Amino acid sequence: MPDLEAGQPHPNIIEQGIPHEQLVQSFRGLIRDHQALYQQIHSIGENPHEPDAISSETAVRGVLDWYAGSANTEMGEHMFTVRSAWDALSYDRYEPGSREEGLAGSVLQAHYGATREPTIKLTHPMQVKVLDALSEAAGVPHQRGQTEVEIPEKLRNYNRYIMSPEYQARLTEAQAKRRK
Repeated sequence: MPDLEAGQPHPNIIEQGIPHEQLVQSFRGLIRDHQALYQQIHSIGENPHEPDAISSETAVRGVLDWYAGSANTEMGEHMFTVRSAWDALSYDRYEPGSREEGLAGSVLQAHYGATREPTIKLTHPMQVKVLDALSEAAGVPHQRGQTEVEIPEKLRNYNRYIMSPEYQARLTEAQAKRRK
């Protein structure tokens, strides 16, 4: 069995009954690893337009991006759904104007536009288990066992939202904080 403490949980192992607490610890390690890798890369080629560190939410999105792109089509589809649910939960915690915020808003708007469903439905027990553990590991509020995650109203028409005075004020405030 692979060493889960090394931050390398494998989705097939998740289906084999790893306890929730162990999965949370594994994901915490994975988040720390992802943040440390970002720091290492950022220190080599500092870009003043990028933050010095990434949040747990951003680290999780990066990990879910990797899993969603899996060569295993079924796994990729499952993790794409988890990532979409994660984006619905974490959107307001992403840095305004960041790549993650823009991708999350665009994907959720596209999902709503294509389905007219106001929620992301987790249809596989593994999806629920992964989202529960990731939420706890990253400190993102989420009701454990939830099989549907609501897409915030403002993200159902993301293009309109980013042009709104509300969003523009949020973006301006975030940019001012970055300059300090």
